[in-house]
Amino acid sequence: RGSTTLEDAVETMLASGCCILPKILPPDFVQACLSKAQQDLNLIETQLDQNRSEAQTSHDVAAAWRVDYREIVDRDGGRRDVRLDWDKYPYNAPGLIYNAMTLPLIQALFHYEEAKGSHSSNSSSNKTSDCQDIILLYMGVMWAKRQKPKDDDHQEKHQKWHADGGHLFGHVQLPPHCINVFIPLIDLTSDHGPTEVQVGSHHLNGDHTVEQTNLELIAKAGDAILFDYRLQHRGKGCSSVLKTDRPILYLAYAKSWFRDTANTRSGRSIFEGTRPTWASRILTGEPLPMGQGFDRVELSNNQNQPPDSTPASSGTINEIPMPPRVPVDGSGERWVLFKMNVQIGENDDAENPPREETMVVYNGDMPVEVATQFCYQHQLGPDFIPVLGETIQQQMNQIQQQQQATRSLDRDEEPEQSQKDVSETQEPQSKRPRTTE
Repeated sequence: RGSTTLEDAVETMLASGCCILPKILPPDFVQACLSKAQQDLNLIETQLDQNRSEAQTSHDVAAAWRVDYREIVDRDGGRRDVRLDWDKYPYNAPGLIYNAMTLPLIQALFHYEEAKGSHSSNSSSNKTSDCQDIILLYMGVMWAKRQKPKDDDHQEKHQKWHADGGHLFGHVQLPPHCINVFIPLIDLTSDHGPTEVQVGSHHLNGDHTVEQTNLELIAKAGDAILFDYRLQHRGKGCSSVLKTDRPILYLAYAKSWFRDTANTRSGRSIFEGTRPTWASRILTGEPLPMGQGFDRVELSNNQNQPPDSTPASSGTINEIPMPPRVPVDGSGERWVLFKMNVQIGENDDAENPPREETMVVYNGDMPVEVATQFCYQHQLGPDFIPVLGETIQQQMNQIQQQQQATRSLDRDEEPEQSQKDVSETQEPQSKRPRTTE
């Protein structure tokens, strides 16, 4: 918490494996996150009770009582891990994902070896202006449920000591390749079951200069607790004397090539309908200015609904390649959905004639994030963000419709193709050329 520069924070993270950055989120945004988290938890727990009630007369009783769903997982230590509506405000706010304080530190840690090897006096040469090599693995809210002390020792149940992942290689200590960011949504005390870490335990074979000690990471609402993916930690029990359970918003950032195969979740949804599944995505853009990117931007999900207003800048689509028919959820892979030429400026401004800039949108991109990054990069006011985001959303919806129509056409053609395959037994199918009728 005492670090005053980026270099101090980097050295603290490398040596200790953890640090706290104060006040990274505005108080009103923290309150919005808290309200949304409580709303999501209430919705899920209501659905959970309904599923259990309906399962009493079926063979799904055991499955209904086992809290292991895509949206919610019960963990040891009284933890309830919730992931819901990650694509909605406030979780999709660019100021959260591309935070002015956390993201530069993550970038510096992921590029530590490169910066260390360059020894360049020109600081700009060591700066990573775009985080295209960083992937957002997942995000959610971890609730610590209040629990009564155990009868034998009058202590709340704590989580078991664990690391979220191990080292890439067993013979060399490397800088972090994955970093957790915990953001308390209420002020923490020791009674709230804070995260406890073994300082320095992320070092391979005890090769470190920091004495290992257990430390509770106590932080205020809106602070950020960062720790190395390899650091030994546990969640302490949340005391029953408190009036409320404890929510912490968490995000996991990693280098783009990393795949977290150790922390998988069930694909079973607690809801009957379809909701978006979480897919890891590569980030594109820069850390936003301090205090920016937290406003609510509402976009329509109806592809037939036009924007509410006409932008001062116009956009034209110059490329719309069809994406693969089977998305690779969670892989971090991405491909170009479309490119859009955006005209910036007015035709009647002689001193500043209009110019065209190209915006590239990839699968998995969030329209609000892309619009925000584009507007900040080209010095456009925040009023353009919702208009541009709406245009991106509409184009994404159009491509999704094209995909669905193509898949439907493929399904309609399958029976006819199967009949042809059966009738043409004299020639192996693999050797016949495919024909389009």
